[in-house]
Amino acid sequence: MEKVRQNKYYSHFAGVIERTQLMVLAPAYVILCSAIIAGLVFLGVSLSWSSALLIVAAILLGVLLTIAGSFLYVIWNIQFRLQYDFDRIRNNVASGKIQSLGEFEKALCGFVTGFFHYSFFSVSACAIKIKDRPVYRHGDMDVTKPEEAEEKARKSPQLTIWRKEKSSTGKKITYLLPVWFGDEYLGFLLLESPNKLPRILKTLLQDFENNYIDDQLLHVINRQQR
Repeated sequence: MEKVRQNKYYSHFAGVIERTQLMVLAPAYVILCSAIIAGLVFLGVSLSWSSALLIVAAILLGVLLTIAGSFLYVIWNIQFRLQYDFDRIRNNVASGKIQSLGEFEKALCGFVTGFFHYSFFSVSACAIKIKDRPVYRHGDMDVTKPEEAEEKARKSPQLTIWRKEKSSTGKKITYLLPVWFGDEYLGFLLLESPNKLPRILKTLLQDFENNYIDDQLLHVINRQQR
């Protein structure tokens, strides 16, 4: 019971921090955007732009700044919430609730598809292969030739595009995320997304593997081998 109360307090405290940061960052970004738009208007007036051109330019700039703000919010929100939301898996590994690799596969893929659900960055399906184990799939993903994905994952720890597909429902891009702990190869994840990720989001996924997945997976592997 004490553990439940502690987790509730922890979640509440994280929410307070998140709301406080938003209360500071959101107005600051609005002020910055207003200053940029005002600067554009001042430039247009000095260059004798027509009123119609000024209005169109200001609207277009406002739209671009709104999209940029949304993208920045996604990046900030992922980095902030990840450290708290992933704690459930860490706690379950530490307490022994997650003991087998099968339990870890199910928990990790469920977390990935549930957490990464943003307009700029969503994961619709996930598959994981740990060492010599068979591939575990979560969601509607066709995993063909996993041995080729494993061969590529063993050669480089870097995130790469594994497959691109187009269908009547839209495009699908599958990313290959190798899992290494130091020099030890542990496995790989296949992450299916409708989004082509920019470099900053690819780096974020790579950091997710480095800072969250690899050590927890190694704990479970070592526990199962005892």
